Amino acid sequence: MIYLTDFDNPLEALPPSKKIKVRITKLLNRPPVYLTAEEKWILIGTLLNLFGANFDWEKLDLFLIWGQKDLDHLKLIQKLVNAISGAQSRAYYDDSECVWRLEYS
Repeated sequence: MIYLTDFDNPLEALPPSKKIKVRITKLLNRPPVYLTAEEKWILIGTLLNLFGANFDWEKLDLFLIWGQKDLDHLKLIQKLVNAISGAQSRAYYDDSECVWRLEYS
C-alpha cells in the first residue's frame, strides 16, 4: 500500500517506475489534440522504448542502437518523430556512447 505524503505533488511519493506509468496513463487518457509537443515526444519515446530504444525520462533523450552508422535511417526516423510530435529534435551519432541519439528541443 502506498501512502501519499505530499498532497501538492502526489507523484513524488511514488517510486520512479510507478511515476512513469502514471504519467503515461494520464497522457493516454487525454485527447491527442490537447497534447503538447513535449507530451507527444514522451509518448513516441515510450513507444520506441518498447521496441528496444532507450528513453531518458529526465532529459527526454532517445538513444537508438544500431550495428552501423546509417545517417539516412536516422534522418528518416528524426523526420517521422518530428512530424508526429510537432517538435524539433536534434539527431546525431554519439561516439562516446556508440549510439544514435535524438534530443528533444
